Amino acid sequence: VCNMYVSVTKNDFVCLKGQNVQRYYLNGINYVSKNKIKQEYKWLLVHKIIAQEIIGRYGKPLFGNFRNVRLKAMLDLDNVLTLDTVVNIFNLKRYDLKLLLALLNSRLMSWFFHIYFYNKSQITVHFGNEYVRSFPIPKNIDKKQETNIINLVNQMLSLQKKIHEEKLSGGEKERLEQQITNID
Repeated sequence: VCNMYVSVTKNDFVCLKGQNVQRYYLNGINYVSKNKIKQEYKWLLVHKIIAQEIIGRYGKPLFGNFRNVRLKAMLDLDNVLTLDTVVNIFNLKRYDLKLLLALLNSRLMSWFFHIYFYNKSQITVHFGNEYVRSFPIPKNIDKKQETNIINLVNQMLSLQKKIHEEKLSGGEKERLEQQITNID
């Protein structure tokens, strides 16, 4: 929609592409001018989770050339516009967005989607709305457990912000990366 008008030069709106979306953080920012958007967009300007639509393999081969896939999602509390290479996940059932973010970024959920929806595909796959609608969320979530998960997400968001937005010494960066690994 606004792909051809997106640039890194600051403008009216932040406009994200799939490549900007990482696990718990935003990697780079794009902008678009309000007068270049020709369709209705106000429905996007709410708190939401933004996930990469195009999912690829990562890491070293586990056996043969088989590799895992990893879902990547971030929390949007700034109400940004998004392009067609992301999936916007709105909180229609009123779960805490941070709980949903933790579930979506979990290894278990990546495994579930890779095995059951993508049939162990080893090519690039699309994480579309049809998969989001089938997102397996427990019906009864213990409030104490939910609070613990949300606290971990808050820690992860804080650590990701520090590691990607602050100038860090080598030792400090390694320490933060280890904390992220421990929480993950």
